[in-house]
Amino acid sequence: MKLRLAKCFALLAATACHSASAAENMTDCHAGWSEYQRGNFMRSVELTSRCIAEGNLEHPTQARAWRNLGMGLNAAGQSEKAIEAYDIAISLRPDDVWNDHVNRGNALSDTGRYEEALRAYDTAAGLTTELGEIHYNRGIVLERMQDAPKAKESFLLAVEAGLRSEKLAERIIAHGLYEEVVDRW
Repeated sequence: MKLRLAKCFALLAATACHSASAAENMTDCHAGWSEYQRGNFMRSVELTSRCIAEGNLEHPTQARAWRNLGMGLNAAGQSEKAIEAYDIAISLRPDDVWNDHVNRGNALSDTGRYEEALRAYDTAAGLTTELGEIHYNRGIVLERMQDAPKAKESFLLAVEAGLRSEKLAERIIAHGLYEEVVDRW
């Protein structure tokens, strides 16, 4: 895995050394995102990888492309590779790097590395005031860890933080918390 990550960093360095006069080519990045939204995750991975390798991407765009690559990989069931992509995105320090820590936490959770996932969410929480999604994801991990009391607490914190989603509503109902949050929803 470290060799693969080293190759990714080498690829990143090669794409960062493009000519200053070369314009970004976002065609494959946009097509990759469209494929992701359609649920064609491996095609998304292919297009996004090509965009990273050949798109002459500027720093902020590189970070977003690596994030999108991680999202495609994780959705395709390749969580370990997704974690590597998120690590690269994080190393590029985008303005919204907290998103990469959340996504990394989700991928870690998908591999059963729950404690690491919780630490990734803690890191994300220290980088933003947008905590709803973070609390929701913590709740999911705590459910997987069979810690219902802490999961309930996290879901309630997600509501307090302003998150409103169908998935959160499902967890609120599943834990019998509807009456507790109905007036705040």
